[in-house]
Amino acid sequence: MRHVPARFLFPPVLAAVAIIAVLAGCQASRPLERSQITTLADNMQIREGLSWGSPREVMEPGPADADGHRWWQLRYVESKDPGAARIILVDADSGWARLPPAGWTMRIVPHPAPPVTVPTLVKDGSAILVVIEPQPVTTPRLGELEREAARLNAIAARTDLWPLFKVHTDKAGRTSLIYGWQGDRGIAQDDRIRDWIQIRAGVKTARWVDLSAM
Repeated sequence: MRHVPARFLFPPVLAAVAIIAVLAGCQASRPLERSQITTLADNMQIREGLSWGSPREVMEPGPADADGHRWWQLRYVESKDPGAARIILVDADSGWARLPPAGWTMRIVPHPAPPVTVPTLVKDGSAILVVIEPQPVTTPRLGELEREAARLNAIAARTDLWPLFKVHTDKAGRTSLIYGWQGDRGIAQDDRIRDWIQIRAGVKTARWVDLSAM
């Protein structure tokens, strides 16, 4: 067998070792996937003697904490004690699973308001919606109501709701924000409009008034 000088043998071997090391480093730095996070949390339950089952909610890491850690948050079905939230945190880099420390603020998944389908054109009727209840007239209040009416009418025009928000002053000198008055008549009651006002304007107390009964 022909003898190969060492100076020709070691450089290729070292190059191969270097490539393996680089590949291993790349593999180690790959972000943990959701399925891996759930498994790590399951293993922690076994280690701690917990039996919370599968998470009902898995939130991806948020901003780093004071120590530079970014945590996955897994939330489980709550116990009978409403104040005892069941949370497991998993470090996004190391995969270390733990219970939240004292003072931990649980992150909440934002749930956007569902879209409301409203009629493009309202039907004539004898009702109006009182959006903001009547109160004594003052100059600041009048300006505030007028700005709110303009804002809601602009949103309505963009979402296929007929823009009929108006500032109304009654015989007692009180102002309110109403929807549906058309100068000589009201509109037909349609609770989709009230739902729209609750979601878009955040007004939970809008109420129908039947003008024919007044």
